[in-house]
Amino acid sequence: MRLWTNRTKIRQEDTLRSLLFIMTKHYLINAFRTKINQPEYEEYIQYINERSVDDASCQLEYQEFVAKFRAILKTLPETQQKVITLSKIEQFSNKEIADKLSLSEQTVKNQLSLGLKTLKEKLGSLGVYLMLLFIN
Repeated sequence: MRLWTNRTKIRQEDTLRSLLFIMTKHYLINAFRTKINQPEYEEYIQYINERSVDDASCQLEYQEFVAKFRAILKTLPETQQKVITLSKIEQFSNKEIADKLSLSEQTVKNQLSLGLKTLKEKLGSLGVYLMLLFIN
């Protein structure tokens, strides 16, 4: 419907497929932002956080994940280990990491991408925790 209502604004060089994709992408992003800002969602997140602190099984599961994460991190090449640690755990920017390790910024980006891809593959179903670990 949006496509039809905005038909006068559509440029001829855009293909219908790419236009629909972009419109859908923006719609989903806006819907997600709206959902996050709702009080019910915030209360749910708070409830989950409080519950997980008290729940011994969640703590045990998290500790197992961290142990597996560290073991897999140690199997990566040294440069990838350092880049992931500095970027995702110590929260350095790519430029700061490049300066610290005497690498180019593009090398840092490449090593970070390769390392995270390998971690996700080796963690398998626990890869979701990897994303949650690095949200902050």
